[in-house]
Amino acid sequence: MHRSKCLYMIIFGLIIGYFATQPYKEKSTTAPQTETAYERVLRTKTLRCAYMLWPPYMVKNLKTGEFEGFAYDINTKLAESLGLKIEWVSEFFYGQEYD
Repeated sequence: MHRSKCLYMIIFGLIIGYFATQPYKEKSTTAPQTETAYERVLRTKTLRCAYMLWPPYMVKNLKTGEFEGFAYDINTKLAESLGLKIEWVSEFFYGQEYD
């Protein structure tokens, strides 16, 4: 009797271990993506970027709403040299996590 309980517990443990190690596949509620981010950038010639305000590298002028600073200037010049424009879409805060 004792051996059969041990055997059942081992089999049950193996089954639980198997399912616990399988990757979770969630059903997607969105349509499948047909265009990659790279393809979208090439098509629109626009980089959508997040930014973190960090003086003196990235500063937002409160009067004009325009960005200024070393990092802003470098990114703008790089984008121009590649024939792209940058669209600053959202502010990033240090320690913030993205999905």
